Amino acid sequence: MVVDENTVLKLMIMDKLKTTNNVLLKELSWALGVSVDRIESAVKDLGRNYLIELRGNRVLWNIADNPSMLKPWGWKLIHEVILGSTMEYAKGCGLWSVVVAEYQLLGRGRHGKKWIGGFGGLWATFRLPIMHENANYLPLVIPLIIVDILDRNYGVKTMIKWPNDIIYGDKKIIGILIEAEAMRDRLIANIGLGINVNNDPPLPGSISLKKILGRKIPRNGLLSLLIGWISRVEKLLDDPRELKERYMERLATLNKKVRIMTRKGVLEGVAVDVNELGELVVEVNGRKKAIGPDLALEVRHAD
Repeated sequence: MVVDENTVLKLMIMDKLKTTNNVLLKELSWALGVSVDRIESAVKDLGRNYLIELRGNRVLWNIADNPSMLKPWGWKLIHEVILGSTMEYAKGCGLWSVVVAEYQLLGRGRHGKKWIGGFGGLWATFRLPIMHENANYLPLVIPLIIVDILDRNYGVKTMIKWPNDIIYGDKKIIGILIEAEAMRDRLIANIGLGINVNNDPPLPGSISLKKILGRKIPRNGLLSLLIGWISRVEKLLDDPRELKERYMERLATLNKKVRIMTRKGVLEGVAVDVNELGELVVEVNGRKKAIGPDLALEVRHAD
């Protein structure tokens, strides 16, 4: 993967701003060995996706948008300007860690699918313990946490597309990846979120909060809400039946004709349920078949 010089320069600027938020333009020029004109141009470009601006002779990064300024209670927040994958990095972290990258070169989805997390998104992995009996419910509760946050705090009505996407209309706004590791009597959950906040998604089937709301969003507010709710994730599982009902209400895939690509071929039918294992139940010619998230390579709504 080749990163162009303008991208490298922007990453260098963010690395300098990460712990200070406020630096003289000339000092930044000297520190990076780059002309003032080039710095000014890069800062203006960053301003499209961040609350970063040139004010007089200073370069500023709003503290509400800089994750290094967030100190969540009970969590260790690790903020890196560039990473391969927050999911891979998180495996080397302790419990109750959240890893955030500004630029993610090797973002990983289901079945090892690679993607790049560009400037202005929120690319994060949460690492926490979970009881064995609760692990199966994470693919239900995590999407619900997200759609509730977007609805209540931003007025953005989103839906869940099985198995791991949050959509606005028919466009993807968030991808979710959940993996688990064994740890004695518990499991370690690594919850990866790729959220289109202020970035400009390159794919036509994607959209960002910035595009929806017509303004840039201070990302620390969203990150704080996610940390707060994910901290209480097991308390949200007291009533699995209610959880399932709420999930089904926000499931855009329900009662839709779907086309599912699997390693064994293509399955077409109507999605009628999600069972206790998180499998999508599809009715095909009057017969019901359950497809697990691990088997579904691609899911498309056919109507």
